[in-house]
Amino acid sequence: MKAEDSGRSRNLSDEQRFQLLVTGVSDYAIYMLNPEGFISSWNAGAERFKGYVAQEIIGQHFSVFYTEEDRRNGRPARALQTAREQGKFEDEGWRVRKDGTRFWASVVVDPIRDHSGELIGFAKITRDITERKAAQEALRESEERFRLLVQGVTDYAIYMISPTGEITNWNAGAERIKGYKREEIVGLNFAVFYTEEDRAKGMPARTLKTALEEGRFEQESWRVRKDGTRFWAHVVVDAIRDDAGKLLGFAKVTRDISERKQAAEALECANAALFQSQKMEAIGQLTGGIAHDFNNLLAVVSSSVDVLATRAQNYADIKVLDAMRRAVERGALLTQQLLSFARQQPLMVEKYDLNRVIGDFEPVLRRAGNSVIEMCRPVRGGAAEPGRQCARRHARWRETGGRRRERRTRRGQGRESVPGRLRPGIRGRYRLRHAAGGRSTRVRTVLYDQGGWQGHGAGLERGLGVHRAVGRRRGD
Repeated sequence: MKAEDSGRSRNLSDEQRFQLLVTGVSDYAIYMLNPEGFISSWNAGAERFKGYVAQEIIGQHFSVFYTEEDRRNGRPARALQTAREQGKFEDEGWRVRKDGTRFWASVVVDPIRDHSGELIGFAKITRDITERKAAQEALRESEERFRLLVQGVTDYAIYMISPTGEITNWNAGAERIKGYKREEIVGLNFAVFYTEEDRAKGMPARTLKTALEEGRFEQESWRVRKDGTRFWAHVVVDAIRDDAGKLLGFAKVTRDISERKQAAEALECANAALFQSQKMEAIGQLTGGIAHDFNNLLAVVSSSVDVLATRAQNYADIKVLDAMRRAVERGALLTQQLLSFARQQPLMVEKYDLNRVIGDFEPVLRRAGNSVIEMCRPVRGGAAEPGRQCARRHARWRETGGRRRERRTRRGQGRESVPGRLRPGIRGRYRLRHAAGGRSTRVRTVLYDQGGWQGHGAGLERGLGVHRAVGRRRGD
């Protein structure tokens, strides 16, 4: 049998073999048209696509496969004319089957000529590409939906950047956040959104380099709008590549998170204030406990002074007891102020005649110093708790080795570190002067701060302690 089939194949001419090839193809509709467009041959593929058998369709005009709209527009005749004049006609469009259904076809029409060049007909090849058309349409619709989605987003600036950094598209969110319209910004380099400092540091180029090498760049930093105002932005840049891995550009997504940053800063401040409040509350509780204990000690000392006062005989003893009683009273005042601080009660501010108070405190100064101290009055101005200040100023005078002291005060506002000005509030200022050469020396503030005086009445005993310590160090 095989030998018989082989013999028949050898007996077929080339034309017969070609005819068998064409009629056997089922994926393509391949058929001939005469010069007027009438069908003269038919193959299995044509029958499968079009639905006609050879006996039904041979002899009919090929325009039967076109839609009514195409026939009215003369597309069949135009196809043959183009193939005749240009040597080929190629098109994609809707075609109609025998049952009236449509399919999307890829059509090629070639003119067929004899050896003399005379046109003897047309070869027409049609392929059903409905599935490919549907896939392309689905892709197009998907891309359109994505475009509309991106364009409709207003909370995020989403746009594309070319490999060299130029902006290639723009969405509504970018316009709202950045302030630029599409026609203003497309084509410009995205570095326009960076601050001058970041541009000087090469931040835009570093952004693209990181995204190119690592595939992604993410950062929070300042960005600049069209009007020059700044906003705190969260930025993500992704590298976009094709299937072959070639870089197409970068997708950049920016979000304005200024409000979130402000909220975080406000929360941090609130936490810091809460911590400070808790700390001050703890200090207040500690201060209250110390004040109560100190008050108990003062009660014992006060009772002892009262008992000794009944036994004092000479004037010197009475003066010592009076000094002790004043110290107890000042200690009681200090205790009361500590309790007021612990209970967060307002303190009572009092005014003093500074000349009178310093005059009353003069014996203490003379005992603490030496006989070369010269007392100069009057003193202008006033201060709370001046006795304590006198002790502190004297300690500072001893620190500088002075031999003459002048007490001067004046009213003023400001910072003590600036000559000619005082810290806020009314208080005294003193100047120490060396006897040799009359050179004035401004006292260091650090000794002033050792007393810890902040208007609460504390620091008298510490000031005296500083004075005594300085005196012992100098051997006075």
